[in-house]
Amino acid sequence: SRLHLTRQVGWVAKLADSVHDMWINSMLSGPFTHLKNTAGVAAAMVWDIAETGATAARLRAGIVMPGEQGGRNADVTFGDLGAKIFGHMMSLREAMVAGGRGFAFREDALAREGAEMTLVAGQGNRFRADGWSAEAWGAKGNWGVAVDWSGHAATLGRAPIRALMAEDSFMKIVSYRGSLFEQAYRAGRQEGLKGDDFTDFVAEFLFDPPRAARDEAAKQAKYVTLQSDMEGGLKQLQKVLGNRGTRFIVPFYKTPMNGMLYVGERSPFAGVMPRYKQAIAEGGAAAANARTRWAMGAAVMATLAWQWEAGDFTGGLGADYDLRKAYERQGIKPYHLRLPWGGETYYNYGMLEPLSTIVGLVADVMEVVHHPDISEMEWQEVAAASIGVIGYNLTNKTFMQGVQVAMEASRDPSRFGPKFFKNYARSMIPGSSALNEIRKELDDLKRFHSILREDFMARLPGLSKNLPPAYDLWGWPQSVGSRFNSPYKPNAVDAELVRLGLGLSRHPKDITVEGVTMSLEPDEVAWYHQRAGKYAFERLNMLITKPGKFDIKYETDDEVGFGARFKKLRKKSIAGDAEATEAVEYVIKKILLDARNQAKAELLKESKFGENLLSIAEDEVRKRRDQANKLKESVQ
Repeated sequence: SRLHLTRQVGWVAKLADSVHDMWINSMLSGPFTHLKNTAGVAAAMVWDIAETGATAARLRAGIVMPGEQGGRNADVTFGDLGAKIFGHMMSLREAMVAGGRGFAFREDALAREGAEMTLVAGQGNRFRADGWSAEAWGAKGNWGVAVDWSGHAATLGRAPIRALMAEDSFMKIVSYRGSLFEQAYRAGRQEGLKGDDFTDFVAEFLFDPPRAARDEAAKQAKYVTLQSDMEGGLKQLQKVLGNRGTRFIVPFYKTPMNGMLYVGERSPFAGVMPRYKQAIAEGGAAAANARTRWAMGAAVMATLAWQWEAGDFTGGLGADYDLRKAYERQGIKPYHLRLPWGGETYYNYGMLEPLSTIVGLVADVMEVVHHPDISEMEWQEVAAASIGVIGYNLTNKTFMQGVQVAMEASRDPSRFGPKFFKNYARSMIPGSSALNEIRKELDDLKRFHSILREDFMARLPGLSKNLPPAYDLWGWPQSVGSRFNSPYKPNAVDAELVRLGLGLSRHPKDITVEGVTMSLEPDEVAWYHQRAGKYAFERLNMLITKPGKFDIKYETDDEVGFGARFKKLRKKSIAGDAEATEAVEYVIKKILLDARNQAKAELLKESKFGENLLSIAEDEVRKRRDQANKLKESVQ
């Protein structure tokens, strides 16, 4: 009946809300998430101060655009900048209180609406029951108590969201007060007030700020914390993505979308951005700051493009996964940089979103422009490739990865469906992100896992050590590594792969014996990968660094040693000889294949797994033979 169907739909909706409540808190439970969020907003606030200072310097120097006021009575002065910084410092106590209230009551510091976690659905936490609660389920009595307490346990008391609200409230108050102090100083200055009259004006302004000033300060606070309200089509999209189905695919929308707009306003395309146009129409300080953001952002991008060739910072390192691994085995990771005083260590600048996106976009475009294949392209193809890599950079952010995986799963369910399911299943453990970070502190090795049970074990403290280590292409145990830095560890073999742009495929997790393909168990995979990697690296390292001592004869009828011939080929390849480069790549692949074949032979003949693997293969061959004989007899 219609009533029964309505009840069923209501039950499913409540269940979806409860699962989402647990899942979102689980994803946000890791301390690194909150550190990254706080660091990113703090960096944006520091950059805002720098932009205000640049505007003041520009106008003071008389570099003005039509409609702007320069000189001592400029639209923006160093006095305004000082007032903003002073306001930031004076607000710290109030910001601490606001942060505490944000954690305790999930209360937004500036308005009766929640931050990112609740604005996805268009409502604030103060006006909506938690998904896993007695209120949401309409439960009463002992049943209601049970629902509430189980909800608290599953969501860790909603501490992850509370922490996010605390961070958001703290930063908003700091920015809000800084903006009010700046506006008060500017208004008094533009009134021409001096001495006590100026002091009294500022004090009265701050004690009871005009409505327009409060609105402007709130707007600035939301802007810096990436919480600006969406408008037009973006607002409609926000509503669509806030429903119960799509919020599992796009859990965060408002913050990352504001981040993309933030980057756009500091790019060469700022002139077409709606917020830029609004600021220009507003005039005064808003227009002057908007023009500085555009000019300063474009200048920073140009400087980064010039500096990229020095190799001091990286982008995504290309779309080839296997080639990225060649970089990473040398300690060169995506979106890292080397500091002048940091030696050979690379540091993760990706923590400073959205400013890091500006750096990453430049690096990604430069990697495309300097790719060896680009020389054969027309400028239109280069432009298309650059636009493509910008799109890849933006969609590769955390908030878009769910969309990517969902699209892949819809296009090819058999291939990407399991990945789509696993990504969600492993985060459904309460506090899974926090547990995973604890696990990494207690066990810094990556672990081999292929099935869902092993996926869970690999993320849990204590259980992860029951899985064998995951080995890389050279048979070295893979370390989790630091989230903050990566020491530079060059080696000749990976450096050669990078030079060639050659990504070598990972070792397989199955082997074929007498026509029978068998998936290896975790311990068998570890044994095979370690042995194959060791042989491959030793031979390739010898061939590249000491070719005269390379004693494996691939061409026995040639009077010249193989190592000496390879040395000549490699020299030609470095000089730009395409045929020599193909020959060098062929040799490297051949050595890797031979190493795998040797490791496979030893796995079957020398390891403790060999007898069982051969027995499985023989049984399968016998089974196939019997089936063939039966089919033959039935035909006759």
